[in-house]
Amino acid sequence: MLTALAFDVVPPGYRADLLVCLGLASGPATAPEVHAAACRLATGVVDLLVTEAARYAQPLPSDLAEQLADGSLRQYVAQLAAGA
Repeated sequence: MLTALAFDVVPPGYRADLLVCLGLASGPATAPEVHAAACRLATGVVDLLVTEAARYAQPLPSDLAEQLADGSLRQYVAQLAAGA
């Protein structure tokens, strides 16, 4: 967990949202707050992967790298975050 909190390159709000999702925020979070934090984390990480695709595509499985490149991963995560 400490390693995940110490990453240098993270999406905006990553650390606060991660703490909420792990149940380690300064106060209790409601289920909708945890859901919102998880959605922001997933969306933010995918957006970061898209902007840094050249750096991160190599270590990804080939099907995931393809979904990242063609935008289908971003669309899927957006649908999940929207509650589709």
